[in-house]
Amino acid sequence: MWAIRPVYAWNRDNLMKIIEQNEGRLAFKIGMPFMNCTHCDLDRTTGRARIKLVTFFWHRKPIDIPLDEIQAVSLIGAGSGDSVYEYPMLTLNSGECIKMSVAQYSQSRKAVDAVVAFLQQGSPTSAPRA
Repeated sequence: MWAIRPVYAWNRDNLMKIIEQNEGRLAFKIGMPFMNCTHCDLDRTTGRARIKLVTFFWHRKPIDIPLDEIQAVSLIGAGSGDSVYEYPMLTLNSGECIKMSVAQYSQSRKAVDAVVAFLQQGSPTSAPRA
């Protein structure tokens, strides 16, 4: 018999992955691949943040914003009981909010902490609030 192996083993604990993290760039993916996933790429050399959203296999238009435009990074809660999930959210100076894909609290908190640490590293005087 042929053995069927899944290409991607979905697990509640692997919904967030940091792809690259150094002083010049932070790149991570959060969410369930192909269904509801966000790829966030913060690049200090270009001074831009690029956010790519995928919802039900459809790639939405990428969001490209300056790093200086990010005012705050926060968590927005969803669900109740054992199914509590959090959305990382970027708030811009214009008041617009960019909500990323859902993940469990610890994974979303890891994403928010990484973004705040990256942004504070570049300009400690105007660091975003977590």
